[in-house]
Amino acid sequence: MRRSQRGLALVVVLGVLGLTGCSSSTGGGTTPTPTPAPAPALNACLQMSSVSDLAQAAAVDCGTPHEGQVYAVVGLPPGLTDPADRTQLGRLDPNAVCPNLRPWVGYSGAVPLGVLRTWRFPTREQIAAGARWTACVAVVGLAPDHKTLSRTVGSLNGRLTGKANPLPSLLGRCAQTHTAKAFSPEKCELGSAQWVWLGEHKKPTGAFPGKAAAKKVADAGCRALVTRYGRGGGWVAYPTTAKAWGSSAADWSCWLQMSQLRS
Repeated sequence: MRRSQRGLALVVVLGVLGLTGCSSSTGGGTTPTPTPAPAPALNACLQMSSVSDLAQAAAVDCGTPHEGQVYAVVGLPPGLTDPADRTQLGRLDPNAVCPNLRPWVGYSGAVPLGVLRTWRFPTREQIAAGARWTACVAVVGLAPDHKTLSRTVGSLNGRLTGKANPLPSLLGRCAQTHTAKAFSPEKCELGSAQWVWLGEHKKPTGAFPGKAAAKKVADAGCRALVTRYGRGGGWVAYPTTAKAWGSSAADWSCWLQMSQLRS
C-alpha cells in the first residue's frame, strides 16, 4: 500500500491475559509477585475498540462478531518499555516488526485486500515483569465512521484462498474519494460509488523524467489494471514535480470506482 498504514499500526493494549501473581509469606503478610504475561494464542479472535484507543482487547470465540485476529506472535521490539509512550511507538516500523499477513489470509492476487495489519503489545507493567512478545493482528478495516474498527464473523485464516480476481466482496481497500489526503481504508461494497485502490508501481531509479513522461507511463499502467479488473476509466495519481518524485515511493497509483469493477 503506498499510503502508510502507520495510522493503523497504533497499539491497543492487550489486556486479555493480565498480570498473574502468587502469594508468599513475608512478615505475616502476602506480597503479589508479578510474572510475565503469556503471549496470546495464535488465531485468537479479539474484540477491540478504535485503533487510537489504548483500551483492553477481549478474546472471544471467532463465531462471535469481532474486530481483530492474531495472525502471528513475534518478539517485543528492542527499546519498547511503555506502549502508551507515543515517542517510543513513533520509532517503530510495523513492516519490520510484523510479517506480511497475505500468506496467512491465503491471498495471492495482484489487487490489494482490505484485511489490514496492526499490533498489540503487553502493558507497561507486563513488560516490566518480563513479557517479551508482540501480537500481530489482522483487522478488516475501519467502519464507515472512520474511527471504530469494522466487525467480522469467523476466522480470516485462509479465507481468501482462490479469490484473487477480482476483489473479494467486502474485503477490498476502498475510500469515499480517490485522493490520497482523504484516503481511509474501509469495507468495499460492490456496485457502490466508493473508489478501490487497484495498485501502484514502484518508482524506478533515476531523476524525475518530467511531467509528460511520468503521465504517459502512469496512464498506460493504470489502463492495464482497469482493463484487467474492470471497465470504463480509472483515476491515476503520479508525481508532477521533481520534489514530489523525490518524496514518493511510487511513480503512479491507480483507482477505480467500485461500480466499474467486474463482479
